[in-house]
This record gives sequence, structure tokens and C-alpha cells, in this order.
Amino acid sequence: MLDGPYFITDSEDGLGKCFVLTSPWTDDFIDIITEEKIVAVRITEKAAGKGGDISFIEKLKDIGLLSMEIFAWSVRDLTPLTFFPGLEVLGIQCDFVKAPDFSNFSQLRILKLIWRPKATTVFYCSSLEEINIVNFPDEDLGKLSGMTELKRLQLTSRKLLSLSGIEFLEKLQVFDGAYCTKLRGLAGLEKCKNIQVVELQACRKICDVSELGELNNLKDVFLIDCGKIGSLQSLDNCGNLENLFFPGDTNILDGELTALFEMPKLKKLTFANRRHYSHKREQFNVRDSDPTSFS
Repeated sequence: MLDGPYFITDSEDGLGKCFVLTSPWTDDFIDIITEEKIVAVRITEKAAGKGGDISFIEKLKDIGLLSMEIFAWSVRDLTPLTFFPGLEVLGIQCDFVKAPDFSNFSQLRILKLIWRPKATTVFYCSSLEEINIVNFPDEDLGKLSGMTELKRLQLTSRKLLSLSGIEFLEKLQVFDGAYCTKLRGLAGLEKCKNIQVVELQACRKICDVSELGELNNLKDVFLIDCGKIGSLQSLDNCGNLENLFFPGDTNILDGELTALFEMPKLKKLTFANRRHYSHKREQFNVRDSDPTSFS
């Protein structure tokens, strides 16, 4: 029941059952978690309370949890997470001032967090395959260069100026940058030859996306509310492109869309019609879709 002290749902990352704690902790929950074969626990604001104390999670250290999510702004101390060195998934949304050494989570595959100054050791998590950082703190991606197993990178940032460092992420398949308001270009991304998906949202300082034309495995491109972009003609080289979206205020300045007719695998296309475009959206014999359904 969603209005009870807890509810059980499927974990977002497909690991199994997730126990969502929506009330203060009692030891009665231990038997439920054990009997239901829970592999993921999510702690909400109501569970942490005004004091933000999550020390009770130590009582779950022998259950074999694979995922832990702390979604409670009141939590200031994350050091109780040290009792779970085998975590594969970690989600953090809180104002923490104390944290474990995240690099000690040697099996961590997926990390999602809102940035805090005490999170710096996440840059040494070499096992990560997916990372999502809200408010990424640096001007480039140099500190991520050691994450050589990374397949999915999602960032929002008001400080990021360039993608320098991304070229070391040879296994990267998905790059998702949202509200990177100072990011001026995609240089370095062309080195990531396994990239299949590039999504940019509200990154209005990027005027040139020609690097995308060097990504032969590219399947999906999203350029949502990105303002003025010089041209899409570099996509001529992306023979595997299936989905292309540039809706909202994204404006392709040269207006040249003819090459899109020649893309053999293009299935879905969405953009706002503009007077200077060579063709209207309705002239393409492909499906017009809502880009949010792919995010």
C-alpha cells in the first residue's frame, strides 16, 4: 500500500524487489525484508525524519542488499553505507556532509547522485558502468577519465565548459547532457566510437555538432531546446541513425534537411517546422514521435 509504512515495488534497475520505507524504522521490517527476498532499499524523507538518522540500516548488513537509495534531504551522514561494500546500485539525494570512501564499493555499477562536496571519491569508482550526476562541479570531464567501464554518462551542470576527458571512455554508449548551460562544444565525443545515443537538452551554447558525424554506431540523437545549431549535414555519415529529434526551440541555421531522406534506417523524426528549412516534417515518410518516450 502506498499510504502505509512501506511498500514493495520492482527496483528501477531490474535487480529485483525494492523495499520503500515511508515511515520511521522498526525492527519488524527486518523479517519482511528477509521473507520478501528484498534486494533494494529506498529511504524516503518520512523514514529518515527531521534528524536524518539512517544508522538503522546497519541492521540490514547481512541480508545481501544490492541497491540502496537515500532520497531524504535531512540526511547529513552517509557513513552507515560502509556496512554494504557489495552494493551494485547507489542513489543519493540528500545534503550529506559526511560520506564513505565511495571507491571502496568495488562492485558498484550504477551511481546516481546530486553533487555534494564530500562526493569527490566517486571519481575513483573504476567499476562504474552508469553514472548520473546532477550539478556536476567541474569545467571538463578529466576526473571521469579513469572510469573506463562507463557505458552511460548523464550530467547536468552550470560549470561544464568542454567534454575534454570523455575521449578516454572507450566503452561509452550513451551521453546525456541536460542544462549544461556553459558547454560550448562536443570535441572529444567523436573518439567514443561505441556511442549509440546522444541527448542534449537546453545546452544552448553548442552551435556545432559536427562531431556526431564521426560516430558510425550512432542510433539516436536528441537535440531538445538547444537553440541555434549551425547544421546537421554531418549526420550524412551516420548510416545507422534510427531516431532524430530536434524539437522545441532548436533551430538548424542552414535549414538543410535534404540528406535526411537518404538515411536508410531512419524510423522516427521530430522537429518544429521553420520557414527556412528545406523540407517540412510532414514530407518525411517516417514516424513523428514524442522524444520524451525515449529518455
